[in-house]
Amino acid sequence: MNPGLRGQDLRSAFAGSGFRIMLVANKFQTGFDQPLLSAMYVDKKLSGVTAVQTLSRLNRTYRTPSGIEKQKTMVLDFVNDAGDIKSSFEPYFADVHLETETDPNLVHDLASKLDQAGIYTGEEVDALAEAWVGRKGNNALSAAIGPAKCRFRQRYQGAIQSDDKTEIGVLDLFRKDVGTFVRLYDFMSQIVNYGDTDLEKRSIFLRLLERQIQPDSFSAEVDLSGVVLEEIKQVDRGTTDIDLGARKGLKGSPVPGPRPRRIRNWSRSRRSSND
Repeated sequence: MNPGLRGQDLRSAFAGSGFRIMLVANKFQTGFDQPLLSAMYVDKKLSGVTAVQTLSRLNRTYRTPSGIEKQKTMVLDFVNDAGDIKSSFEPYFADVHLETETDPNLVHDLASKLDQAGIYTGEEVDALAEAWVGRKGNNALSAAIGPAKCRFRQRYQGAIQSDDKTEIGVLDLFRKDVGTFVRLYDFMSQIVNYGDTDLEKRSIFLRLLERQIQPDSFSAEVDLSGVVLEEIKQVDRGTTDIDLGARKGLKGSPVPGPRPRRIRNWSRSRRSSND
């Protein structure tokens, strides 16, 4: 359906001069981030937060290389009532507010704090940013982010094995601060022109590092070499009838209703010893 685009990212193709219109369903309805988007033709029922997220795809600012800013956006809606869309937006427009002012300097403070944790080096940040901007591929990105990932893993596993709760707390806070920096920089850089390439490099580096140091990825290694399976037993716990009841749904040609299925329940117990 998209001649010449096999193997390419549709989002990147949309940014080029060859394509100006994209037809989307759920996949890009709320997750498509393209500042060039300026018009939306809606042929689907929208309500609540889905309406807000979908129509807000138009809200990104954009300036062409020649300096022309995106001035207007337009929604042509074939399905929804204007009052329903207004009701969907009102809770977020009228009631959402910040309790305190957002300080642009928090970005610098967080960057300095993360730099001092000893998880990564400035050279590694530069190498990854160069690989990212140069589109050198996943292998180059993995090689650039690898040392920081290994340092974090080794320190975390060592802290677990030695039951060093202080070190575990430090590393958990580092992980939290990484996510905070990424989200705060994304938000503030839309408002404040930091003009700092080092901050942009850290944003790229920490965004990729955050994916590599998720909590589920780290735990102390367990030696199971001495565990021997000695016995396994299955226990018959009888049968259960699953009856879905009377058939409900669309009316049409008669179709046999679902038949109850008899399922035999089993439980399994294992016993092992540790040499």
